[in-house]
Amino acid sequence: MAGTLLASAHAGARLEANLVFADLSNPPNPEIGETIRLIAEQATPICWKNDLGLLYIKQRPLGITDDLFRRAVVDDDGKSKKTLGDLLLWNKNSGADGFDGAIVYVNAPSPRLIGFNAKTMRREWYPLNDTKDPKKVEFAFCLVKPDIVRAL
Repeated sequence: MAGTLLASAHAGARLEANLVFADLSNPPNPEIGETIRLIAEQATPICWKNDLGLLYIKQRPLGITDDLFRRAVVDDDGKSKKTLGDLLLWNKNSGADGFDGAIVYVNAPSPRLIGFNAKTMRREWYPLNDTKDPKKVEFAFCLVKPDIVRAL
């Protein structure tokens, strides 16, 4: 799967966030990506309008690696946060007019979803001990999902 494209995100379509999802758990947790995909594609989402935003699950914008995600989002490294924010906001090669942020899943030191706002570089996190429960994953996703910040 090249990525989950949930709408054409173009200039002026400031209706839903454009996001990148990354699973940084060790070992990788394939069920979390699938649960996020199902949440994003459901007909009546709580906090995601599936026909108005863009969510990349397997594909990444150019230059964004697991290492950069880890340093910026997990380790809270200032220089890495700036680099990641710039790469997300100004990425025009993805079918989007940039990305508003990212949602990252980690399992160490404790399982959690972390939202990263590409413009403010602010992080929000929520504990997620049960990745098999779609309702719990959706609740955490909604709490950490970054706002729309890209300039259109």
